[in-house]
Amino acid sequence: MERATVLCTAALLLGPGCGYQKTAAVSNVCGLLSLSDVQALAPGLTTSTEQPPEDSPDLWRRTCQFSGAGVAAVVGLGVSGALTSQGDQQLADDVSGAPLPGVQVTVVSGLGDRAVYTNYRGEAEGLTAKQGGYEVGVGIIRGSASSSQLDPLVRSVLGKLP
Repeated sequence: MERATVLCTAALLLGPGCGYQKTAAVSNVCGLLSLSDVQALAPGLTTSTEQPPEDSPDLWRRTCQFSGAGVAAVVGLGVSGALTSQGDQQLADDVSGAPLPGVQVTVVSGLGDRAVYTNYRGEAEGLTAKQGGYEVGVGIIRGSASSSQLDPLVRSVLGKLP
């Protein structure tokens, strides 16, 4: 067993430790970005639709989809939070920078605690950042957006979280 694992286990037995903090689910995830924010990525987006919550014992996830009639591109916003140390580890794994089949993964510095930009065969691009026990991702499907175009949106949402 690694020393860090032993220290984390001991800290968990004695009280809060290892940097994990339980988070509360956000309400009105679509309200965290404005239509004008996402229209910078895909002009013509006119509707935001909150998707059903995706909760597990370890983490919660809230998503919003921005779309528009006659616009092929769809912009998605996802906000997740840890409920347990295992959920916090799942979020950390999301932004680890580990290679994924068919996906170009690039670690991005200066955003949250850690961030990654992903490009799935040119069909979908996204920027995901973890900050504390929260994770924020903004992505586009059937459109194109660079890390620098997505950064202000992710940064804005991170700034609205506790």
